[in-house]
Amino acid sequence: MDLWTRVHQVARTALTMGCTVVLVALAGESAVPAPSLVRGALIGTPIALALPLAAAAVLIRAATAGPAVLEDVAVRPARLYGAVLVAAACGGVLAAGVVLTWGGLQPLGFAAARNLLGLTGLALIGNRAHGRAAATVLPTAYLFLTLMVRHGAGPMPPWLWPLADSSDVAAAVTAAVAFACGLVLHLRARHRPGGD
Repeated sequence: MDLWTRVHQVARTALTMGCTVVLVALAGESAVPAPSLVRGALIGTPIALALPLAAAAVLIRAATAGPAVLEDVAVRPARLYGAVLVAAACGGVLAAGVVLTWGGLQPLGFAAARNLLGLTGLALIGNRAHGRAAATVLPTAYLFLTLMVRHGAGPMPPWLWPLADSSDVAAAVTAAVAFACGLVLHLRARHRPGGD
């Protein structure tokens, strides 16, 4: 188990999740201007909603580290360990996000945690579809697509969940579904000859 935790960089992943929570708390409601194709203008995008993308990238790299062909034939349930690592990391950040939001410290705390959950799910789906090297392409593309097509203030459609606020239930459900699908695909993944 010690070898598994070193190969899968558990300590670095835990540190990254902690740093993400701190950075989200410190970001407050700071925003950076990003172009909107729908409105044809710059719209402020909260930094706290985009920070989880980096944490999701570190988490997916940790969960999929190590030779896949060896994990497929391991006596220990290595894929289950990876799934537990992902679930524990996301669960910890989700709990911290709830505390930040409902404690009044950061109104977007839960939204940032929800984004980590959804973006990690998309990364797991991307890992299953295109392999470890391209796992972060899907969540990155999805986040930037939502940034480009958002329409500004008002209720967000569920597919724009990365930009919704903490009280949006449909966004939370959509992100949770993406996470659940990614986790199921991760657990069912098997090494493909010629893949990574």
